[in-house]
Amino acid sequence: MSKAAIEVRFDDDAEYRNIIDALHRASHCDLKRIAQAAGLALQAVTAEAFKKQEDPVTQDKWEALRKARGPLAAKPGSKTPILNDRGTLKKSITFHAFDDGSVIIGSNLVYAGIHQTGGKTKAHTIKRGNAVIQHPGSKIPPRPFLGVPKDFQESFFSDPAIKKLLGIAIGAE
Repeated sequence: MSKAAIEVRFDDDAEYRNIIDALHRASHCDLKRIAQAAGLALQAVTAEAFKKQEDPVTQDKWEALRKARGPLAAKPGSKTPILNDRGTLKKSITFHAFDDGSVIIGSNLVYAGIHQTGGKTKAHTIKRGNAVIQHPGSKIPPRPFLGVPKDFQESFFSDPAIKKLLGIAIGAE
């Protein structure tokens, strides 16, 4: 009987070395850095939602304002974008990346939630100088500015920088 032998030389073959290195990096990837990259990408998605005034998931346009509001809108011909009177809401969007690769994105502003999902504000008193006005509350239509577009995962994970973080950019160095 003859003996069969298999010999593999990893040190001599750069292709196999690259595969082993990639597997090592993939098993030891920095999930927090990937989550930070996802947070930045989702902030860009949100900024685009404000710019286009549309839901980032469905691309449905936000319901228009019934009447102009705020100091900028009071000027004749003002075209202040919806939810952007002073830009406070848009500027408040932040994220937190975690070691396990998860990310949370949102706003700490009290009124962010009602603009995202819609709802009705409670009746309240408004005091301006000597005037007191009893406001009945307002019906706010949903104008989603946070969300993950349908193609987000595909475009995010096809990014060469993300592939490198995952350790799957073989030979891309």
